[in-house]
Amino acid sequence: MAEWATRLAHPSASHRIIAAIRPAFTSWIERRHGALSFRLTQVLSGHGSFGRYLCQIRREQTAGCHHCSASVEDTALHTLKSLG
Repeated sequence: MAEWATRLAHPSASHRIIAAIRPAFTSWIERRHGALSFRLTQVLSGHGSFGRYLCQIRREQTAGCHHCSASVEDTALHTLKSLG
């Protein structure tokens, strides 16, 4: 846990995600309910089946969303907003 806390204090990547997690890190680790699923990890990291990420790693030619008619960049936030 101390190593994780040190790494989160001096991040080298994913600054936005770390900024969101750091304040709740200890309470998340110590909680007795819930789980960090594969899908939730994708949403938190932005590294998943999102057009932006797939284009970044050269798996897609465009960062656009395949699931809606809007020609917007497909990000984790876009996907979450589409669900609501």
